[in-house]
This record gives sequence, structure tokens and C-alpha cells, in this order.
Amino acid sequence: MKNDIYYEPLSSEQFALATNMFAFFERWTAVVERLDNLRGGMHWKTVAGKQYLFRTRDRYGNGQSFGPRNPDTENLYYEFRRDKSELKEKEKALRKKIVEQAALCRAAGVGRAPRVITAIARNLWRQGYATSAIITGNAAMYAYESACGVRFVRGSSDLSDYDPMFEAKSFLKLIVLRVPGLNRLGPEKGADFCMLRRFSGAKNPIDAISKADRSFVPEAKGSSREMRNKAGYRVEVVESEVVRPESPYMLTGERTFVNLDHEHQGWFVNKPWFKQTVIGEDGFPAPFVVADPRIFALNKYRLSFDAGRGTQAISDRKHAIMVAQVLVRYMPHLSFNDPEIEALPCFKPRGALPPPEVLLNDKI
Repeated sequence: MKNDIYYEPLSSEQFALATNMFAFFERWTAVVERLDNLRGGMHWKTVAGKQYLFRTRDRYGNGQSFGPRNPDTENLYYEFRRDKSELKEKEKALRKKIVEQAALCRAAGVGRAPRVITAIARNLWRQGYATSAIITGNAAMYAYESACGVRFVRGSSDLSDYDPMFEAKSFLKLIVLRVPGLNRLGPEKGADFCMLRRFSGAKNPIDAISKADRSFVPEAKGSSREMRNKAGYRVEVVESEVVRPESPYMLTGERTFVNLDHEHQGWFVNKPWFKQTVIGEDGFPAPFVVADPRIFALNKYRLSFDAGRGTQAISDRKHAIMVAQVLVRYMPHLSFNDPEIEALPCFKPRGALPPPEVLLNDKI
């Protein structure tokens, strides 16, 4: 018996709309990041009768002086103002294109990620958590299907009302990376976050969730935070220390070793994060950072043999096969036979990694 197919490709129209949106969003984010580097302003400051060029970087007046007024500092002043003005115009034009494209995507049903998830993801990116707030659980599957131009479905011969994205429609888990002793934001409502941020002005990730929906209410829960909005959507934020063998207090290069205890996630990640733009049900894009899809699939398959998970084990196996199928079909460069995948310690507590061919040929 041939294995079921658990995905459907987007139509040619949907694929074209998504591709255009990805291009607009990539250009817009690049402009926004350049504007972030030009935050604040430049002005002439008079000290002891002399004018000095001063760059302010925040509302508290912090900044630096570039020296007394002369032809060089005057050029620097005009270049700064010109560049910032041009970037603001580009940002405005690209934002308008994204709004227009979002209407088309919404009408064509291109995206289906809940708007609360995409809003949170955008807020996290804008606040500086581009690579330090990782979307985990089934919500990560929105990134995998977006990268492949498909939709995960219940299966070609499945007559039940099974929805592979059911959990993601009501629950989101975020893992926020924490480096001991760096970027400490200080205690807030019982939690002490120490984040990796794109710039020092970033706020607590709880703020990003609250901005997505003002009805979210935080509830203290050990070392994690759980929030729920009036519609019942639940978000859990879990801290995780970043550990690197060569430098336990710094992140350098692409690879990160994240130590997560079994209660929270039960697996280790030692691969580059998978980054993908996802279009929400409202048509607007958001940057998702998730685990390597191969690790997601293999971990789900491993969990499917856990007798303690009950009926959840059936969903785990289906999710593993779904992601494995689209990887083989659309992303062959991400091979399951990668030696680095086989060397991961994440599956050692419960036995060796399942051979990739077992996962791909499994029947549910």
C-alpha cells in the first residue's frame, strides 16, 4: 500500500502572489534594518562657543560627538540626513506595495497562518529578536509549507476530520534564547530574561505578544510565561540558555547549541535555524525562525513511539511524514543522510535516530 500524500501544492496564481510578496517583504525588511542603524538624529551642538556635530541615538540624549564643525563633519551631517530621508521614502513605498499585495493574497487564500501568530512574529522581529525567538511545535509547520509552496492536509485516503494544523490554531510556543550575563533586561513580573537582540533598545518579548493582541494576559509559570487572549489563544514563552562548546557565553557563526530540558521540549538543536517568510490568513507576511525541518520530522517520529503520549503519538507520526514528504520533494538539498543530523545528541536518551528510509516509507 502506497503511503498517503499529506500535502497539496498551491495553485499557480497563489504561488505567484506568494513569491511577489516574499520579494516585497525582503526588500522592506532590508530597508527597515538600515533605518534602524540610523535611529536618532544628527545636529550641531554648541560648546564653549564652538559647534560640534552630535549624533543622538535615543530619546535620553545618549550619543556621540563627531568633532568640531568643518567640511568633513558637514558632509557627514548632510549624508546622514539625505540617506535617512531616502530610506524613509523607500520604506513608505514598499509598505504600500505590501498592503496592496496583502489584499490580493487574502482574496486568493494564499496564507492561512493565524494572524495572531504572524503579528507576534513581526513584532518580535521589529523589537530585535530576529534570531533569538524560535517558533516551535506545530506552528513551525507553517514555515515548512511556505518554503515548499504547499499546504499540509489530512491525507489522500483519510476520511476523518483530522486537521494537521489544529494545535497551531490555538497554541504557540516560543523558545527565547538566553546568554548568561549578556543583554540582561532585568526582572519583570517575576521573570528575568537575558536576550540576544538586534539592538540594545529591544523590549521584553512579552511586549511583542501584548502588542499583537491587547487582550493577552500573562500568567506566571515557573521559568516560562504563559499568556492567553480573550479568544482563548495561548502563547507560552520558554527561556533557554545558549551553550557553545568553544564559548559558552557568546554566539558566533551560524551554529547554536541550545539546551532544553525534557519538560519543555526534550530535544537539542545544533543546526542553523530555518528562516522563512510566512503569509498569514490576513494576507500579511511575517518572518518565522524555526528548527531545521529534518530535526522537526525526526523528533516527531521519535516521539510517536512514546507510549505515554497516547493518541498524540498518531499525530506525531503524521506530522513527521508530512514534513519528510515535502523535504524530499521540494528541498532535496536538506538531506536526511547528513552526518551532522545523525550525530545530534537529541535522540540519544530514547535510542538512536530512526533511519530516514523508515520514516519515509512508514504507513499510518
